[in-house]
Amino acid sequence: FHLEATVGEVEVAPDESFETWLYNGEYPGPELRVVEGERVRIVVENDLPEETTIHWHGMALPEASAMDGVPGVTQDPIEPGEEFVYEFDAAPTGTHWYHSHVGLQLDRALLGPLVVEETDPHVEYDREHTLVLDEYLTDEPRVESEGGGMMGSSPGAPPYEGTLVNGRLPADPAEIEVEEGERLRLRFINAGSATTYRVTAAGHELKV
Repeated sequence: FHLEATVGEVEVAPDESFETWLYNGEYPGPELRVVEGERVRIVVENDLPEETTIHWHGMALPEASAMDGVPGVTQDPIEPGEEFVYEFDAAPTGTHWYHSHVGLQLDRALLGPLVVEETDPHVEYDREHTLVLDEYLTDEPRVESEGGGMMGSSPGAPPYEGTLVNGRLPADPAEIEVEEGERLRLRFINAGSATTYRVTAAGHELKV
């Protein structure tokens, strides 16, 4: 795979857009889908005005692996204009995601889904979709009080303005077309820094 971290504009509803940082010009970034046990290779190009990295959230990487994406701990950050190659074996199976691990860049929309498919699926389904839930932040991310920040408690989190599903506001929601009687497999990713989501589907029973 190839991921390019760039500055770009995102439309979250009709006549509503904002400038942020993106992978391949998309928000969420492109879905990376692999099969368990495969060797995964991702070339990351940094076209941002500052250094960055990518953390592969949920991947079973060796402790202190240079592929884990923690700047100053497991790797040197990727400087502007440079690239870095991440390489690892896809495990475990399931719904994972990738995101920047530098400062508050996660709140700039540098994130995307990473799905590791089973070689022998344990469930049967007719259609599958991934839903990325995230906070809506139009201003430059900042910590509002001491002790907060990325993955911190709400008092220290940036001032969010709502919730996005697959990069769309409720005014113009992302839509999934289905047919009556189909069995739908939904993969949910909470990409928010400080929000817990309760998920329901009106008139339907969800099974984990």
